[in-house]
Amino acid sequence: MNLEKVIILTGMDGSGKTRHAKQLLRENYELRQKCTYVWMREAHFFSLPFMAICRLLGFSVVHKFDDGHSSVEHVYNKEPVAHVWSTLQFIDVFLANVAKIRLPVARGYLLVVDRYVYDILVDLMVEENNPDLWKGLMGNLLMKLIPRDAITIFFDVNEYDAMKRKFDIPNMQYLILRRKYYSEITRCTKVAKVNSSLPYEIVHKQLLEKIKEQRSLLALNHIESQLQNRLQARALWKKWKKGPITFFRNFLGKIVHEFYEKNTVSKVGEGVVNPNIDLDRALQSYVKLLKRRGLKVHTVVVVGSRAKNRWHSKSDIDTTVIASGLPNAFAQRFSFSARSRVLSDSPLFLGVQGLGFTPDEFVGGLKNLSLLCLDAVYWGKVVFDDGFWKKAIYSIKEIEKDYGIRESIIKKKLLAI
Repeated sequence: MNLEKVIILTGMDGSGKTRHAKQLLRENYELRQKCTYVWMREAHFFSLPFMAICRLLGFSVVHKFDDGHSSVEHVYNKEPVAHVWSTLQFIDVFLANVAKIRLPVARGYLLVVDRYVYDILVDLMVEENNPDLWKGLMGNLLMKLIPRDAITIFFDVNEYDAMKRKFDIPNMQYLILRRKYYSEITRCTKVAKVNSSLPYEIVHKQLLEKIKEQRSLLALNHIESQLQNRLQARALWKKWKKGPITFFRNFLGKIVHEFYEKNTVSKVGEGVVNPNIDLDRALQSYVKLLKRRGLKVHTVVVVGSRAKNRWHSKSDIDTTVIASGLPNAFAQRFSFSARSRVLSDSPLFLGVQGLGFTPDEFVGGLKNLSLLCLDAVYWGKVVFDDGFWKKAIYSIKEIEKDYGIRESIIKKKLLAI
């Protein structure tokens, strides 16, 4: 039920990211979600030959430790070398991003990523001695590789604690400089932070709380994005509505409507002319019409201006129909699709506009925070139900709990449509 597809843990050596990433992985396995661990600090492919040449030329410093281990510190602070190194790093990270992140996400996996763009940027800033690198073109290009539906958590640790935890760190200055760069980037980009100098249990509890907070923000941003698209589409529609083609089509539609109105609408009342009196009868006639077409109707909900009490005499009756037996939804956006035809109010011409979902589609739409499904639940007026609506209400309560969002906030946002 998670909207996020990627959880990124970033921070310097010794902050405990890997241990917490593995714990997150186990917890998601217990929830029976498809998830996998990805280590993305560096991606060496085209940059490998370049690193070998630079090491031979003396652009690398090798630190040896008493236990026999060693670490290599790159010093690429000369202009031509720095430029080539950044370019090769971006190419390698881009390829790794496609293989290790984009493709698994497309297959439905939840990824727990140990290090990523922020860590690569900090390494480049130190190696090239360029504190402003993340603000330039290379920084912007790398930042664009972070998926929109990702949650990023920064593990901030005291340099002395990090030094105690890791035995392959060259010196204290190595940590001090990196912590400074991490703090600057994450503060400016508003990345959530946990204090990983605290005991493990406390840090993991903080991590889960931060993930829940970020999930809530991600959900609200997702809803806001859909709202903006919907409002832009409405503005464009109003613009086209005044065009000559639309005027001619409405003129023909009015003639057809008036013809059928004399013969059919009078049997069920005045239809949309006086909705205070005949709305219920018109909708019951519509439900019977859908059943005669072979649909197993579960729920019919009035939405739009009627549900929000801002209709006028020429307003359509917008409805959301949940039914089994609907045609495939592949071409639902097109007015002459099979699903649109089966949901049409012809030959009654009551002014009912029906948007259809199967039960699984509707519940899936709620889980994905689909604007149309949320609007039906929070603002819709149920006019027919065989018991399915209780399942929808239960689902939305679970979603609110999972995302940490409140009904009042979503309802207020949905008022715009």
